[in-house]
Amino acid sequence: MNSRERVRRAYDFTGPDRVPLEMRILMGTWHKYRDELKRIVERHSSDGGQGAAGPETGDYDVMPAGWSEGEEVADSWGCVWQNIHGGLKGRLKSSPIRDWHDLDRLKAPDPLEVGEFGPVDWAKTAAQVERDRGTDFVYGSGSRLFERMHFLRGYEPLLIDIAERNPGVWRLRDLIVDNNLRLIHRWLDLPVDCIGFGDDWGTQSALMIRPAAWREIFKPAYARMFEPIRKAGLHVHFHSDGYILDIIPDLIEIGLTGLNPQSLVNGLDPLAALCRGRICLRIDLDRQGILPFGSPADVKEHVREVILRLGSLEGGLIVAANIGPDVPLANIEAVYEAMDRYAPI
Repeated sequence: MNSRERVRRAYDFTGPDRVPLEMRILMGTWHKYRDELKRIVERHSSDGGQGAAGPETGDYDVMPAGWSEGEEVADSWGCVWQNIHGGLKGRLKSSPIRDWHDLDRLKAPDPLEVGEFGPVDWAKTAAQVERDRGTDFVYGSGSRLFERMHFLRGYEPLLIDIAERNPGVWRLRDLIVDNNLRLIHRWLDLPVDCIGFGDDWGTQSALMIRPAAWREIFKPAYARMFEPIRKAGLHVHFHSDGYILDIIPDLIEIGLTGLNPQSLVNGLDPLAALCRGRICLRIDLDRQGILPFGSPADVKEHVREVILRLGSLEGGLIVAANIGPDVPLANIEAVYEAMDRYAPI
């Protein structure tokens, strides 16, 4: 069974031969470990991309816009980013909507022409999709909503605007959703398996806004974006860091079929109670504590516990390891070794 079939069966609850592993190795990690990491990766297998640099090219130093230390770059919406650690994405330095009059002057980028930091070559993208779909489960992008809103307005100002029910919040929301829908429909022209979204909604212990406000403002917006994807018969994937248990039932209600939450922030048992048998969990191994600071034995036990509590013979589980430069090489290898031992069904 190749990776495409394995991941598809996990999403469809039709019995993969093992729990899929998506080993996501950040560029900064390749930049740090280089050939030592390459040797580990070449000894093992993954059902998802293992990094932009690395085994395929060995080019550990060429960084995309905004990834070189000290660099400042504006994205296609006019938000300015500053990099403080080479090989990782930068942090927001300035936002273009300083007051809501600036929204009248904001020009949304055409998602059919430009991505976040440069032009999009859809012919090249289509060719890549055709190559990948022979062996890999292929994700398209529905982009982001809440994150783009607070990138444009600033995080604290946007939270105040939400609390004060400023009409600009709804205007900005709809502008971004309309823009994302253009992108979504373009991806639906390609033979992808799933469209993915990413918005971090949680702190360590709660949602960033009241659940009632989330349901009023954001739930209908996500429903608009999910609807054409589900009508096309594709899966909808959603990534969100932090504590998000309060909104998981809402996301499922509006069409979500795959969720990428953090494991220990939300708890394995609560996630199982809400999601097991209903949607596919692409569960993040603990990248705040166990992966960077645990021993290899701790990592292996964590993988075992995740599979034991969330896995099933039918499917519904993908183990995702997000490997930053703070993760020791021994712990990276421990993830692979634990999956080899515990993932077969």
